[in-house]
Amino acid sequence: HAQNPNYAGTGMSGTPDFDGDGAGDLFSASTGTLTIWNGTGDNRFGPAVAVGGDWKGFSRPVAGDFSGDGVSDLLAVKTEGGRLHVWNGEGANEFSSAIELGPGWEPYAATLMSLGDVNGDGRPDLGAVHAETGVLTVWNGKGGNKFGTAVPVGAGWKSHF
Repeated sequence: HAQNPNYAGTGMSGTPDFDGDGAGDLFSASTGTLTIWNGTGDNRFGPAVAVGGDWKGFSRPVAGDFSGDGVSDLLAVKTEGGRLHVWNGEGANEFSSAIELGPGWEPYAATLMSLGDVNGDGRPDLGAVHAETGVLTVWNGKGGNKFGTAVPVGAGWKSHF
């Protein structure tokens, strides 16, 4: 069972498969270290596995196959400077070093979301709410850790985050 009061309410997120066994996994980086609970396929999770890395100074990571290689990756915003980074999943709970994708993400750091495939092209998309304007924006995934231009979807989302 994945029960640990130290992680309660800390922005855990799920459904990626970091170990490649086909079962969804849970993850958290709220303590500054990436921790994974591998799914067992029967509504249970294995013990916490501290994967490591220094996640302090980054937003809550989101998961998806952003590279398009069939393995779950992680994205997060460096809170100082607002630069988006990706860690490509390599299977077996392992990741590449951080790869900087670009600046300008600081207003979206607190609300970054992996939306799944919202435009039906088979690639995961990103969403986020601008911290000041409250506008929900979508970036369609292009594969290869690339995203399309920002598409404003609607205003009034600030109070929901």
